[in-house]
Amino acid sequence: MHLLWNSPYWFNMQQLWTDWPLRETTGLFKWYYLAQFAFWLQQIFVLNIEERRKDHYQMFAHHIITYTLIASSYCYHMTRVGHVILCIMDVIDILLSVAKLLKYLGYSTSCDFAFGIFLVGWIIGRHGMYNWIVYSVWKDSVVSIPVGCYGADGVLIPARRVDFQTLWRTFTFQSETVCFTPPIQRTFVALLVGLQIITLIWLFMILRVAYRVVRGAGADDTRSEDEDEEDDELEELEDISKQPTGTASAETIARMVGTNRTAKSVTNGHALSSHLPSQPLGEDG
Repeated sequence: MHLLWNSPYWFNMQQLWTDWPLRETTGLFKWYYLAQFAFWLQQIFVLNIEERRKDHYQMFAHHIITYTLIASSYCYHMTRVGHVILCIMDVIDILLSVAKLLKYLGYSTSCDFAFGIFLVGWIIGRHGMYNWIVYSVWKDSVVSIPVGCYGADGVLIPARRVDFQTLWRTFTFQSETVCFTPPIQRTFVALLVGLQIITLIWLFMILRVAYRVVRGAGADDTRSEDEDEEDDELEELEDISKQPTGTASAETIARMVGTNRTAKSVTNGHALSSHLPSQPLGEDG
């Protein structure tokens, strides 16, 4: 945020494309960008080590796209637009982490308040400002940057042919020539739109949590909600099986019947796997 505040492109989309390709950056900015690159690269590995959640594949796709955008924007000297997007994303992640910490510490009311701030920030940042940037990539970039290849001095090379070899040499830092063409621009837009689709899926999950908060249930992570409910039901069924025949709470059984799930329990030493009956249990269990 310090780098963004002191930049010429603070809330100025046109400056994102001014004097492209912008090859020179400060040492602090280069450290920041490469640290972000390293962080998202290791996130790909960490995601496949941790226990998988229901949104594993969305998260994996998000990390791959983010990593690709950071790498390609660095090679293509589009670090300004990458910088703005990273700031938008990181601020929202900080708000989410604050809400989680408050939840773990037991401050439920403060957690719900922090979650509300996070929700507003998410919508403004990731579905408002982010799409503003994507629009700038789609519209402003082609207006500000003439199509073609640019040499080390930043001057357009007349009639320079753009082929795979040229692009490969640019990405592997074997050449200082960098090209800007409609297919390249559309590729960046497609990756950014893909990222937006994933965040829309997560927005739906977040709104589910918001609905729980409004109902007074508190902010919980819905990504593992189904698994947690199933574990709780299995534990209750185990408790029922340990009780003497016919002594199970009618209220508990009625609630379990209402879930319409397949229950596994042990009764009189025999393993059973069936749907709980819809009628009340008799004296024989």
